[in-house]
Amino acid sequence: MNRQLRVCAVLLFFACTTAVSETFPSDDPVIRKIWEEEMDSTRLPALVHGLFDVIGPRLVGSPGMMKAHEWVVETYRSWGMNDLRDR
Repeated sequence: MNRQLRVCAVLLFFACTTAVSETFPSDDPVIRKIWEEEMDSTRLPALVHGLFDVIGPRLVGSPGMMKAHEWVVETYRSWGMNDLRDR
């Protein structure tokens, strides 16, 4: 019985912290817009899929890193952003 009570308390704690983390505490309109984009964006799953599943792991200086860099540049360019290369 005591173990079940502890498990329920832990689950309740995590449920409460998850519910609190979904609210937004700032009144700054720029930060709010960034947060809303992250929470409501339909692009986010596609971006995560592209970087994590399609390109995969990448170490600094590896071919995977260059592939990821090119993917990001092309994705941004498709959104209308130009001159993205570091000089």
